[in-house]
Amino acid sequence: VRVVNPFGFPWNPLAKKGGYLRGLDLLRALRVLLSCRKATAVVCVTESSALFLLLLRRLFFFKPKVVLWDASLGNPWSFLQRVQKIVFPRADGFLMLTQQQCDLLQSQYRIRGQVANVGYYVDEQFFHPKYSVSEEYILAVGDDRTRDYDTLLEAVREIMDTPVSLKTRWRPTTPAPPHITFIERRLSDTEFRDLYARARLVVVPLHVMDSPGGVTALFEAMAMGKPVIVSESSISKEFITHGHDAWVVPPHDVVALRAAIIKLLSDESLRRSLARSARDTIETKFSSHQAAQKQLDAIQTINRKETVMAQ
Repeated sequence: VRVVNPFGFPWNPLAKKGGYLRGLDLLRALRVLLSCRKATAVVCVTESSALFLLLLRRLFFFKPKVVLWDASLGNPWSFLQRVQKIVFPRADGFLMLTQQQCDLLQSQYRIRGQVANVGYYVDEQFFHPKYSVSEEYILAVGDDRTRDYDTLLEAVREIMDTPVSLKTRWRPTTPAPPHITFIERRLSDTEFRDLYARARLVVVPLHVMDSPGGVTALFEAMAMGKPVIVSESSISKEFITHGHDAWVVPPHDVVALRAAIIKLLSDESLRRSLARSARDTIETKFSSHQAAQKQLDAIQTINRKETVMAQ
């Protein structure tokens, strides 16, 4: 496997603009088109990384399959939607992370490539219960638009005896209670893992949206052997079982979320049961080895399908 990262500024004028725009790197696309001509497939992370490759590959007689890994489905950003209209019909295959994404892609977008559900995974060796230490606070992690921190803040506003740490750039419109701490600075990998290591429980509060969100935080917490509370959503239906490896609450329900937090804080036996089952779920279903095999199988299937069509 060869990884071709975007160029930095000034070779990539959008290098400082963030992940999605950073992927619109014409120079990187030319590098791939010229130096990766014997590749089995080029897997592009999000649509922006695939745009120039798909527009220019005929000009360069580029034969490897161009496969999209993940897509921002249901995003209202008009620029992103225009990129999708160019990329989706031209891509040879799609490696989606949830079944909901697969269904949405096939029903609402013009595509010709094969769609495979390869699922999420986590580095279960790096995120491991052996790194856990004293349990100090309630933790929530994440910056994407799927997070419902307003509901979380209302739920914990009166739970004053347990600190709450939020690793996010999001800020409330009204002052937060003093037992809530916001962590905005960039953390190293081990510092980030230490956040989970000291958590008593992890909350993943989510809005109801078409695009999946919160899976990374959910899996990292589960891999660390932490009890997790998550809003009911596509990820809760696809990846976890309520009461077994996580605790699921209705979305946007302050009362239900507060009750779940109080229940888990007061019931050590339940916390430990959820934590053990969460780690077991990661090891048996969502390890990095299993994800690699799923992606390899999907890429090989896409190549076989294209060969049959050509014949």
